[in-house]
Amino acid sequence: MKNKLLSFIDLLIFFFNQGYSLQETLDFCSLLNYEKEVKEIKNYLNQGLSLDEIFIMLPFPTLFKEYYSFFKNEFTLETALKKSIEICKKRDEYKNIFLKKLAYPIILLIFLFVFSIFTVFYLLPQVEILFNDFDIQKSFIIQCLFVLLHAIPIFLTLITIINIILMIFIYQSIAKQKFNQIDFLINHTHFIKKLICKYYSLKFAIYYNELLIQHYDTTSIIETLYDKITDSDIKMIVYELYRLIVNGHDFNLAVNDFPYFSDDFKKVISIIQNSHENQSLENYIQLTFMQLNQFVSKFIKIIVPLIYGFVATFVIVVYVSIIIPMMNVVSNL
Repeated sequence: MKNKLLSFIDLLIFFFNQGYSLQETLDFCSLLNYEKEVKEIKNYLNQGLSLDEIFIMLPFPTLFKEYYSFFKNEFTLETALKKSIEICKKRDEYKNIFLKKLAYPIILLIFLFVFSIFTVFYLLPQVEILFNDFDIQKSFIIQCLFVLLHAIPIFLTLITIINIILMIFIYQSIAKQKFNQIDFLINHTHFIKKLICKYYSLKFAIYYNELLIQHYDTTSIIETLYDKITDSDIKMIVYELYRLIVNGHDFNLAVNDFPYFSDDFKKVISIIQNSHENQSLENYIQLTFMQLNQFVSKFIKIIVPLIYGFVATFVIVVYVSIIIPMMNVVSNL
């Protein structure tokens, strides 16, 4: 549904750029299988709403509406739509890349979990029955291995639950701007701190860059962001920076001391502030996406061998604790 809506926006931009009127553009879109969306827009227009208001009310992706709400105040309708859709496409492009890369280790983990459940709840009870039927006494080592086999699915379940809870906690903290929780994560973690700082740096850089390439000075950028950002999870970040600038702090020093920005972003801002050439954060934004891509690749290179090792260990434990004792019994018959 969201992909269809984004394609609908692409069509609107195309027809607007060709010089067609709003009515003509909607008629063309209606002919191209967007009858429902066109009908909604026309209903809102009949109620006296402007296009700006309509695009916020339609069920477009949240990210699109967030950026559009800001860009519509600084650019034309076509430009605001274009910039917003480009950001959404870029996000979706990298999200798909990350998901494709993570699919294989996730499948391995699911296989390991299913295999461990099968072993504990089906295979082990059958082996217990055989042991009892043949009056086999389990040695201390075999008993320990049985306990280990029972513990593995519990361990995997706990790890999964903990990671899900942690991701939900981080997401809710950022989305609802719970800075007490964010400060706790930044002050007491290392890896999560880097991810949070990278997220804030990237998102702030996207907003900042759009005004920077329009030749806004630093103070005007911060004031504009403070005035125009209404529905974003970096609103409090902008507010804190605005407060520092208004109180007379140097922008470079304010950014450098800001705990929510990454070190590389602080360095880039310092270079831009001291440069008299064409200024842009475009390279930093592209570099950040590349860094995230490299991080996912590095994570996969580490986690996949670990999963293989875990699977191999699990199979060996099953073999030692079940197969070998049964083979000994058979050989003694």
